[in-house]
Amino acid sequence: TTPEGKIVSPHATWGIYLDEYSSGTTVRGNVVVRDDWGGGCIHGGRNNVFENNIFVDGSAHQMGFLLRDQYCEKNRFVRNIIAFGSAKTDLFSLSGVWRPQVLAECNFNLYWHKQGPAFFIEKSLTPLGTFAKWQAGGFDMNSQIADPLFVDASKDDYRLKPISPALKLGFQQIPFEKIGLEGYPRAWRK
Repeated sequence: TTPEGKIVSPHATWGIYLDEYSSGTTVRGNVVVRDDWGGGCIHGGRNNVFENNIFVDGSAHQMGFLLRDQYCEKNRFVRNIIAFGSAKTDLFSLSGVWRPQVLAECNFNLYWHKQGPAFFIEKSLTPLGTFAKWQAGGFDMNSQIADPLFVDASKDDYRLKPISPALKLGFQQIPFEKIGLEGYPRAWRK
C-alpha cells in the first residue's frame, strides 16, 4: 500500500509464482504475457520443472529465483521461450546468494530481445552476469538466442511458425485451440 493506505495493484506479481519452498511442481505449457514482475519465479523450492512455456515481456524480470537458504536446488528450466523488449529488465533475477545447485538443468531454451542478439553480449542478465558468463557456468549450453517467429505477436498470437528455431530445440507447440472456454473468440481466428 501507499503511505496513505491505497492498495497498489499490480505490485510485484509474477505470472507463475511457486511460493514458500513449493517443491516438486511441474509448470508446463503456459503462456504468460506482460506480467508486472515477470513470467515465473521459484521462491526457495527444489525439484521444480519449468518446461515448454512461453514468457513474453515481463516488466521487471523474465524468470526469478528468490533464495533464502541452501534448500533451493535441483530445479530445471528447459525448452522454454523468453521474448522481451525492455532494455531495463533482466533474463534471470536473483534475490539471495547464487549457487549452481539451484538449477540441475537450464538448457534448450530460446531467448529473444527486440534489439537482437547484441542485447545479450554486454548486459548483465543472469546471476552470473552476461549471457556468455552464464554459459561458461554450464547453463544454456544448447540454448539459442533467436527470434521465436510467433505467428503475430502484435495481435497476441503466440503460436509458432513451422520454421521456429524453438521447435528444433524440442519445444512442443502449445495447443492454443484448447485454451480458454469452448467457443471463446480469438482475434487471430477467422
